[in-house]
Amino acid sequence: MFGEGSWVTHIIHRTACGRRLNAAVEAADLSIANHTLAATSLAPSGTHCVIQGNGYNGLSLHTQLNVPRLFGDTYRNYLFVQVGVVDAGYFKGSDEIETLRKHTEESTHRYVRYARAHGFGAEAYTAVTHDAAGEILAISRKVSEKYKSRVFFGGQLIFSKETFITRFLHNHLVFLLQRRFFLENIPFVILPIRVSE
Repeated sequence: MFGEGSWVTHIIHRTACGRRLNAAVEAADLSIANHTLAATSLAPSGTHCVIQGNGYNGLSLHTQLNVPRLFGDTYRNYLFVQVGVVDAGYFKGSDEIETLRKHTEESTHRYVRYARAHGFGAEAYTAVTHDAAGEILAISRKVSEKYKSRVFFGGQLIFSKETFITRFLHNHLVFLLQRRFFLENIPFVILPIRVSE
């Protein structure tokens, strides 16, 4: 749940568990490689699944895959929300921020492509910010106004053997988001993504 561009996100992707999680990305890309993607529109009725992501990676992809596993055909519409996080110590100019914006949009649209290739309606919502939680909540308010029947989802890594390093890298933004969503009476579900050591 860290935003795209976060230093923690880069560290996680370099770990062994990050490599195992991201193996799902290769499988997902292969599964849609030969699909002709139609511009599948959102179904006018039904409940919308809104997934908070942090780049096109194993954590967010497993979150997306677990929704139909757990809820069957409840959701035929998928909305993807992702923010790129501007780190003042890392970004030195407007060109780098524009690069982050494009990268954030491209990675979010990969989820849209995957959902549409499997027959779901899908849309993406992105932004670049220094305040990930605040911007995610702002986008989610707009989504909630547009789609009255919606449930928000976020993924949380669960390690079978927790260490100092996994506790340090363990992301708690999803719990902060859930609390802030609940205070606004917005449903937010955290899906556990187990990582075997």
